[in-house]
Amino acid sequence: PANGSLLTPQLESLVIYQRVKKHQPFCVEWSPRLKRNLAVTYPKRNIIRVSTDLALPENQHLLPEVLTHEIAHLEAYRLVQSTERPHGATWQKIVRSEGFEPRTSLMLAKSLQSPHPNSQEVHLHTCPTCTQTRIAKKPMKTWRCEDCLKAGLDGRLQIKRKS
Repeated sequence: PANGSLLTPQLESLVIYQRVKKHQPFCVEWSPRLKRNLAVTYPKRNIIRVSTDLALPENQHLLPEVLTHEIAHLEAYRLVQSTERPHGATWQKIVRSEGFEPRTSLMLAKSLQSPHPNSQEVHLHTCPTCTQTRIAKKPMKTWRCEDCLKAGLDGRLQIKRKS
């Protein structure tokens, strides 16, 4: 996807983007190489890379939260440098102030690409309640559906091996 076609309007609609870019210019770009993370921030380089999986129509609703999460890393780093963990108290406070609950994982509605293109097999993790899916090279028994957990449900995922 073209950088400006989807990212620019999403970024400009975020209050945190407007505030942080006044203190430090930073670059947000798509990355087709991100398969284990939805995005990654390099605070010392002022770069945020976002997985192209978030450009899929069924995943675009996650962009505001993911972008807020990553921009909050830049802001927290500016405020406390490396004196706190990346998802520490300052980062959590910033994310909450932007209207999101601080969390470190989201589930994509679907991913068209395997996170491990060289692997012969993958494991499909599916929520039996809301049908959200995630793909991993190994079965991840500790993964839970965040939305179902918030609703007070078990959140356990069904795991199927695919070749």
